[in-house]
Amino acid sequence: MSRCKALILAWLFALQIAPMAYAQAPIASHDFLKPVLLRSPNPADQGMVATNSVIGEPNKVAIKKAPVRGIDPNLLKMTPGQRRDALLKRQSAATVLLEGHEKPIVSIAWSKDGKRIATGSRDGTARIWDPATGKQEYRLENESPVVLLAFTPNGKQLLTGPGIANLSDIHESLRKNTPLNTSGKIILWDAATGKKVKVFDAGQTELLSVAISPKSDFVVGAGRDKSLCVWSIDKVEIVHKWELDVPLVQVRFTPDGNVLGAGFDEKVVRVFNPATRKELPPFKGMQGPVFGFALSTDGKHVLATCAAKFSTPLDEKNAFERTVVGAATLGISEIANAFQTKNETPTTLWHVPTREVRFQGPGKDFGALKMTQFGFDFFEVFNATR
Repeated sequence: MSRCKALILAWLFALQIAPMAYAQAPIASHDFLKPVLLRSPNPADQGMVATNSVIGEPNKVAIKKAPVRGIDPNLLKMTPGQRRDALLKRQSAATVLLEGHEKPIVSIAWSKDGKRIATGSRDGTARIWDPATGKQEYRLENESPVVLLAFTPNGKQLLTGPGIANLSDIHESLRKNTPLNTSGKIILWDAATGKKVKVFDAGQTELLSVAISPKSDFVVGAGRDKSLCVWSIDKVEIVHKWELDVPLVQVRFTPDGNVLGAGFDEKVVRVFNPATRKELPPFKGMQGPVFGFALSTDGKHVLATCAAKFSTPLDEKNAFERTVVGAATLGISEIANAFQTKNETPTTLWHVPTREVRFQGPGKDFGALKMTQFGFDFFEVFNATR
């Protein structure tokens, strides 16, 4: 089967899967938030992945073997009902299922040695688990949904922090001036005891986006109050705090330690250097305000999109659920292409060292092949463009 035919079949396959309703317990202020799709490989065993793409169960994480790239031809011969039953049966074969959260999971983190895994949820808790048995070791209480989640390099401590995982929720809140009710505090925990070690608090109101540096030595938080704060994890002190003219809806560290930020209703991706405490020249050339961005795994390219636009009406919940099912069973590039097929969203790709624009056009023209070519992780792109 040619690659072109495989991509087309993947798209048809994703469309034919019957939508499945999420069973969520009611919660006070965060029910309106949209779901996110997560996939986190075990750093000690890349063949095992943790994912929240558990069919109909967004409150759980499955640890299982990474799906084989390509399409199972037997699935294509089945009716939608038979296909769903087959996928549920395959899902039940997951090595370990992490159960206990009361609301959808929005973050996953492994310790470097793969002996511990942590999950963060909209129920306001982070949980530390034994990935071999699925046993919950500790429940860490936070004040709001746990979006920032990262073990320190030695695996002895865990960082948890607030934020909003889905960018469309942040944009909508800022446009309508409605609260998101996220905390302004980031917490460092002892992973061996589950006890709170330190609290990072710069007095920011509603942290919208948070990130940890590649070496886990700094953490950055963007506040609704138009502030951007960088902390030293070891010293538990503020390295620098920028007071900006607009709030940043998304922040990410680059491999060289700079911070990228997307300002609300701005047509650039901004760059900050914590070492010099200066703002560097931004990435320019967007056709409209930046909605979100993704960074390639090698840090050499930045992909940014404007507000999502599709050539045909899209039922967002059903599209997400179909993508969840597809990502759990098909190769990533096929699902990436399925997501991009009717995507008319203005998209721009920059080469980081030179600031050159390497691609500009609708998302559907970027597609799975370019995503693979430039080294992007599909799951980050999927969440950054919705």
